[in-house]
Formats: sequence, structure tokens, C-alpha cells
Amino acid sequence: MEMFRECGWPAFAVLGLAILSVLFAMVALGVAIARPRVGVVLGGVALAVSCSVPGMGAGGTMLGRSTVDDAVSGASIASEQRERIRAQGYQEAGQCTTLGLSFGALPCVLSVAALGIGGLRRRARAQ
Repeated sequence: MEMFRECGWPAFAVLGLAILSVLFAMVALGVAIARPRVGVVLGGVALAVSCSVPGMGAGGTMLGRSTVDDAVSGASIASEQRERIRAQGYQEAGQCTTLGLSFGALPCVLSVAALGIGGLRRRARAQ
């Protein structure tokens, strides 16, 4: 829960995309078993959607770092305080990337499984 607090609102976008991509990957996996040709296409699309989860995490990190840089850009903050605030802010912003990578792993694995199963079943039907 601490990661969500430190990441901020992009954490909820990462979570929403992760849920969507897991559902999409599970549908692709089911379709790959029943209809291999369509399953391969859906598996590829599901893989693309699952790659958006870590991308959103990286985007949240960049947004957080930009916010930190804007906050410490004024001349009213002493330089030693500025560096301490920047280091802490960058550490907190980095939690978005961690969330994106960890939440994006499962849909990625499911999507690759859908691609593999669809491809193998398609090849078996062709022979």
C-alpha cells in the first residue's frame, strides 16, 4: 500500500490497465484453445495491451520526477535541502515503475501463453 501512496494517482492508472490486460489476456488464452487462428491474433493484441502497464508505470515515474524538479527549482530552498528533497522525491517517483513492472508481469505471461498455444494448435491443425 505504501507503493500506491508514494506513486500517487498513476498507481491507479497502472492498476486499471493491469486488470484490463489480465482480462484481455485470459480471453485470448481461452480463444486460442478453441480457435487457434483468432487466438494468435488476440494473443498479439493482448501482449501489446499488457506492455502498456509497465509503460504507464514509467510514465508515472517521469511525471513524478518532473513534479519534484518543479518543486525544488525555486531559489528559496537551500542547496543541501534541495538535493535531499530531490533524492527522496525521485525514490518515491520510482515506485511507479516498480508497480508497472510487477503488475504487468502476469498479463504478459498469459499473453505469451495465448500466442504459444494458438500457434502450436494452429500448426497441429495444418498438418
